[in-house]
Amino acid sequence: MYLKDKDTVEFNANYINFYVKNKILKIVDSSDISIKDSEFIWHKSNENSCFNITDLIIDNPNFTVRIPKLSIYFKLSSLLKTKTDLFHLLTNDVYIHIKDRQKTAITRQDLLKPIWQLFHNLDEKSRIEVNNIIINQDGENEYYIDKLDINKKEVLTICMYTNNKSRILKDLSITVENYNNLLNVYGTFDDLRLDKFVQDNKLIQDAGLQGNLSLKINKNNEILAGKVRILSVEQDVPTTLNNVNITFTYENNIIDIKNFHFKVNDIYTSVSGKMNINTDQGLLRVNISKFSVQDLCVYIPNNIINDELRAWYCNNVSGDILNMVINFDGNVRNHNSFTTVADIEDACIKFDADFEQVKNLNGALEFKNNNLKIIVNSAEFQDFTIDGEVKMDSLNKENAVLNIHGQAVSDAYALYATKLNKIIKVEKDKISGAAKSQFDFQILNLNVHGKKVDFLGDLHSKIDNLTVYNTDIGNYDLNLKFGKNFIAFNGVSEDEKVTFDFKKQNNNSIFKFNGNLPAQIIKNYINKNYIDIDGHVNLDIGSSINSDNTGVINGNIDLSKLIFNSSYLGWKGNMESLTFSAELHNDNKLLLEKLHIAGDNINISLSGKQENEHLYLSSNTFQLPGNDFNMTIELSRNQNTLTIYGNTINISDILSYIINNNDSISENNIKVSMYVDNVIMQENIIIRDAKLDLSCTHTDCSGSKFIGRFLQDDSNILAEYTDIGLEVYADNAGMFLRSLGISKSVKHGRISFYLSTQMENNKRYGMASISSFYVKDAPLLTKLLSMSSFVGIVNTLNNEGIYFDICNIPFSYSNNIVEIEKSSLTATELYITAHGAFNINNSRFQITGEIVPLYFINKLISNIPIFGKILTGGRSRGVIALDYKASGDDKNNTTSVNFITSATPNLFKRVLGIFDHIMTKVNKKYKKAH
Repeated sequence: MYLKDKDTVEFNANYINFYVKNKILKIVDSSDISIKDSEFIWHKSNENSCFNITDLIIDNPNFTVRIPKLSIYFKLSSLLKTKTDLFHLLTNDVYIHIKDRQKTAITRQDLLKPIWQLFHNLDEKSRIEVNNIIINQDGENEYYIDKLDINKKEVLTICMYTNNKSRILKDLSITVENYNNLLNVYGTFDDLRLDKFVQDNKLIQDAGLQGNLSLKINKNNEILAGKVRILSVEQDVPTTLNNVNITFTYENNIIDIKNFHFKVNDIYTSVSGKMNINTDQGLLRVNISKFSVQDLCVYIPNNIINDELRAWYCNNVSGDILNMVINFDGNVRNHNSFTTVADIEDACIKFDADFEQVKNLNGALEFKNNNLKIIVNSAEFQDFTIDGEVKMDSLNKENAVLNIHGQAVSDAYALYATKLNKIIKVEKDKISGAAKSQFDFQILNLNVHGKKVDFLGDLHSKIDNLTVYNTDIGNYDLNLKFGKNFIAFNGVSEDEKVTFDFKKQNNNSIFKFNGNLPAQIIKNYINKNYIDIDGHVNLDIGSSINSDNTGVINGNIDLSKLIFNSSYLGWKGNMESLTFSAELHNDNKLLLEKLHIAGDNINISLSGKQENEHLYLSSNTFQLPGNDFNMTIELSRNQNTLTIYGNTINISDILSYIINNNDSISENNIKVSMYVDNVIMQENIIIRDAKLDLSCTHTDCSGSKFIGRFLQDDSNILAEYTDIGLEVYADNAGMFLRSLGISKSVKHGRISFYLSTQMENNKRYGMASISSFYVKDAPLLTKLLSMSSFVGIVNTLNNEGIYFDICNIPFSYSNNIVEIEKSSLTATELYITAHGAFNINNSRFQITGEIVPLYFINKLISNIPIFGKILTGGRSRGVIALDYKASGDDKNNTTSVNFITSATPNLFKRVLGIFDHIMTKVNKKYKKAH
């Protein structure tokens, strides 16, 4: 102690610190208190004294308070009294750290005890003033209180104010008075931010509550009665929460909710009931008008349900819930105390990434005894129409499973598209039938922490009248089971003649098929209308593929019941069987060990490999009647290559296919090499020493060439594709046309053919010419001449044949249609013109033209000066000419000849034509005038 001046004495003593700590502990017990320095000042002029405390720290299990400097003013005379006459406490820049609420429990007594201490320790002249309070919760967000003012006159008043946006509340005013040893607390609050105390609740985020409260507190720091009213809500984000009206009272540990209703985004909610806060027993009813199921992800706090269930729900479920009623009767910690019922409208649920959503789900929801149940009245799922139920028993248990059970009706493709499209691709319009299904889905691990949500599906279906590629294959029972890492599919036909089984798990797969497959399905699947097959094949095939892409594929196909009417390479007969086996290697290589075809006079064996997107095949054995050759095949993304070599190949029955499909062949890059001693064509005509080098890149086949000689007369054949087009020459035109199946009527002669490579008006143009040839036994020409009464010429045609000097046929070609333009056929006895069209696909024609008999005499007349031109028209048509029309094909055709013009000189025909034109105009004028 020392004398500072004549009026002031200062002293420091340890007992002062002890005294201060003791006073603080009466207000906040169970705390560690530390003081860096303290100072006592007494003024001689009056009794007022002051404690200055530096760096005061109050460490409580629930919070820590740091005060840089605290000044306490009091009367010196009261220092040794039981009750200190504290009249002014002043401090600034107080920092409060609120500790983790989950680790520390703050009781109601802890919160109410300071009110009793303040009321009894402060006299009527006392005042506590704190400026600039900073509150930091869990070391994260800071909140501010600008001013806290506590004073006691007749009653204890507590006022708090802040103007900072980061605040707990804006204004708080509390009045405390003592009545019959009970503290009566009355207060109002403005902009109270509950989200500072209740984390992760979007419902009250950025919402400030305004209202009032009243409490009765006894000496044991217990609330005997109370009432809280919330009058309005102010929000930083408008229109989220409005129309709030909340009133509840408290008495004898019972909270009675008198009035509780509000709207959130047009969702009306009301609550009524009572709750005992000591026993956690209650009776509550909550009504919610309508809300989106996604609102539960926004407004329900994270700790209500586990993260796995919440994540699955929020990512996979959408829709609306209507008229929800939540009833609670019992202990709040017991989930069985809750019962919830609601309607579901237009909900969508997605179970698995490979599935479409369940859409337009309508039904009823019930949650009771901790069990969830949804009755599905109607829903749509991948063209299914379904109904059923969704159940999850023991919702909070770790092994709880969400079960979906029901039935569905659909067409067969909807069932197929569920998972089977991963096995084989089929277009929607190629499958039909009526499917009735029972399904069970399970969603696992919804409550298991650290495990991904898993999914299991079980689908049993019956399909009536299953039709594939317009072929009815009967009724089938199908079973499909699948999850995230496996799929198992099996089925059996009603007569048990067809069974199949497919399993895949962790990229290991096994496939088996045994039964009859109608030939029509094969034909339609490969989309080849020119294949004429019927009956069925019996398949016994299987495969086993490992996750590293190694495995085996093998099978045996019984072809004995396949009716095969077409012939290829000159062979006609029955194929008995096709067997194959192959190995897969993990270097993306497939080894075809065997591909064997056996039957009547047929024995073909192939082997090869597929590697780096290239398929190589070669014939080990190729035994067909009339054929003696081998071949190699190489197929790749850029080019397909076929090499044929040997003694004899019979292509007489595939010529029509080659001709009709030349456009589709040229669309791909293709290379064909053929070196064969004898090529058998139609009419058993043989071309010897045949060499073909065909190389096409898209539609450009430049450089391709074919050479050979007819065995019968050793005449040459040449076909060459140059930059200007396709050119074909044959020294024996008749034999050349017969070998291609084009015509049997032409004998001898020389032919040249040209087709341009350039397109004009989407057409290719060309010319065919035949010189010095005979026409014999031509049915269409015979019919035309017979109708024209040219008996002598007809006899010549059917006997030794008519000799023609030249035939020129200019034409254009597009989409297998040949348009003939002003063609002519010249002989001594005849001159024939023609123009029209010819369809290569069906061999149908439509031709019109003229027949001029005695062509040599008519030509002499036309050469007479002036007179010849008058008679013939100057266009070498002859004095006498016949008009004809013909349409159809070689076997069925319609022909007509204009007999009026057959005896009319060409000059008269022209005059009559002019007269007819004049009379037509006169008739039109007459009709118009009348």
